[in-house]
Amino acid sequence: MTFENQIEKNFIDILTKRENQWTLRDDIKTEAALWDNLKGHINRINIAELEGSELTDNEFSQVKDEFRKLTQTPFLASQWLRGENGIAQIVIEREDLTKGKTALTLFSNKDIAGGISSYEVVSQIVPITDERIVRGDVSLLINGLPLIHIELKSELVAHELISRYTILVDDKKSQKYTMVLRSYQIHAIKKITEQARNHEGGFIWHATGSGKTITSFVATKLLAQSEKAAVRTVMIVDRKDLDNKTKNDFCKFASEYNTGLTAGDVTANTLIVGTDNLFLKNSRL
Repeated sequence: MTFENQIEKNFIDILTKRENQWTLRDDIKTEAALWDNLKGHINRINIAELEGSELTDNEFSQVKDEFRKLTQTPFLASQWLRGENGIAQIVIEREDLTKGKTALTLFSNKDIAGGISSYEVVSQIVPITDERIVRGDVSLLINGLPLIHIELKSELVAHELISRYTILVDDKKSQKYTMVLRSYQIHAIKKITEQARNHEGGFIWHATGSGKTITSFVATKLLAQSEKAAVRTVMIVDRKDLDNKTKNDFCKFASEYNTGLTAGDVTANTLIVGTDNLFLKNSRL
């Protein structure tokens, strides 16, 4: 058993023993099993609304489609969980058309440690995805809904994650939040810094919306802070608007490091220089 596996086991033991209400569901290991478990909880909670009959496959397919729409983003998911009068519901059309529409309750904000609420712990769930398998360490389910995901790390890995790959974003207007890089971004950054140390090149392929800018920013920051610090990291883009967007994004990410924009004549602690900078305007490059 690896060190992190032992951490996971100890954590689950704490949750599921003594007076705690969490129940270990070691039989749930796939996304399909998570859906089946959620279906069981919906049937349990809505016995009266379903008039004693369980959801059909077609009815549960409606639940899944609507659930995905309502939880597309963390904000939408939080909004749905708050619900109307503290009740999160999904409305479906009954397969028996004579029964019309039914509002199914999935979560109640007032039922803390009682009422309709059921608490379960699952671990190492394998998602349904075309990409490489990435398993979450531990997930906490309330009424079958995976509401809390926990990634367990050793002390060294946790320290590295916090100090190197957690960014405080500040747009100097209304948005201030913490962003933790995803595993593929961390892998890319480590490979970039490794290649740079060895004076070697390479390619990093990222799809649209996968976080290319913040990956570039953190790689640039770490290269500048490394023992063999890079004097300058040059980003080449094919459009002026993209250069401006990248510069503005870097400013948001860089606010906590007190680097900011410079006029080009300050060499110390400089991370960002855009093409509209005076230094570059006056250069012959």
